[in-house]
Amino acid sequence: MAPIRRSSSAPCRPWPCCPPCRPWTSGCATTPETCKVSVHSWGRPLCRSADLPERGAAHRFELPGADGRPQAAFVLRVEGELRAYLNRCAHQPTELDWNPGQFWDAEGRELICSLHGAAYEPRSGRCLGGPCGRGRLQPVAVHEQDGWVYGPAPAAGGSADDNAPSAPNPLPHAR
Repeated sequence: MAPIRRSSSAPCRPWPCCPPCRPWTSGCATTPETCKVSVHSWGRPLCRSADLPERGAAHRFELPGADGRPQAAFVLRVEGELRAYLNRCAHQPTELDWNPGQFWDAEGRELICSLHGAAYEPRSGRCLGGPCGRGRLQPVAVHEQDGWVYGPAPAAGGSADDNAPSAPNPLPHAR
């Protein structure tokens, strides 16, 4: 397990930013308001692994865009592996899901754009048909570790716990 690194500038939010049973560095303050711990080296927690069933609803999250503004993204499970993409159609800059976290066609085989019906292969993000032509979805790096899914740091102005699960506080005396 990777240790948690201390930082003098990153505020700690023990329950959403650290999975349960993750060891804390010695000398860490006893309250969330005063504890200073950096985000794990593999990113910030997005959701629990169990929250992403095979070809089920996706988990939506935001990440910083090139201009610093938040960009919508999503992660889902396909054939046992996580796949994450920007939530933007290759045809037009619109979000894909027809309801929050709902991207699959009726058979659960393809990801479908709710606006014009562009179809994407879920493992590669490649356009399979419709107005997306030869385009593809833009992938986002995610990591699965100890029952949690981690992704990029939040967009500027966003908090580290936007859409993040509320994990148990590993510091029992800080309740």
